[in-house]
Amino acid sequence: MTLSLHAFDHVSSTMDVARDLYQKKTPIPFYVTAQSQEKGRGRRGRSWVSAKGNLFATFVLPCALQHKTFISFVAALALYKALDTQGVKDLSLKWPNDVLLGGKKIAGILIEILEESQDFSVLSIGIGVNREHAPELVEVLYPATSLKASGYSIALCDLLEGLKTYLLAYLNDLAQGHWPDLCDQWISLRDKRHAMMTIQQGDRVIKGSFHNIDKEGCLLLKTETGEIKTFATGDVFF
Repeated sequence: MTLSLHAFDHVSSTMDVARDLYQKKTPIPFYVTAQSQEKGRGRRGRSWVSAKGNLFATFVLPCALQHKTFISFVAALALYKALDTQGVKDLSLKWPNDVLLGGKKIAGILIEILEESQDFSVLSIGIGVNREHAPELVEVLYPATSLKASGYSIALCDLLEGLKTYLLAYLNDLAQGHWPDLCDQWISLRDKRHAMMTIQQGDRVIKGSFHNIDKEGCLLLKTETGEIKTFATGDVFF
């Protein structure tokens, strides 16, 4: 699979541009990058700090309908591998799609559906990496850091090339039916610093410990009473 690149200096957000390009019949797959963006966003409509020097990219790719719920895991694995290859240490993953450095959020991943048919989806995979800047704690729900603050200096082009390479590789693994292996890999890389976690869904808060990831990509949480609860969505806090 070959991706065409659409690079910009400044945009509203790479996801907005990617959606616009797709609606204008730009052939897929492609990806969009920008030096900075005004209206970067994260999950549930939250804003995403978009200072120049960080990485902002959106990949528009086709995906078999039965695999779309696994894409956030694949994207997180690809980003983990891209950072690991550049020598970044103390990385871990947090369900459903966060990459942590030293237990702090280093990147954000957002998946949107651009089109869906009976057999396939066209997905927009937005990825932002705190390369030089990270939001202040008062601005975020979870402590964040940057590569620079952690002592790493990685060229944007090298980080982006690694991300693209590993994303395509993991997507190919998924298409070949290797979700169980990818899931096992994700579990092996998950954050293990905290025995207990909290899942928040709106006003609903449930405490427990990680139990497993099921075949649909849902989080299985073992509650304080020993009950196993299944979560398809939610925010995880330690």
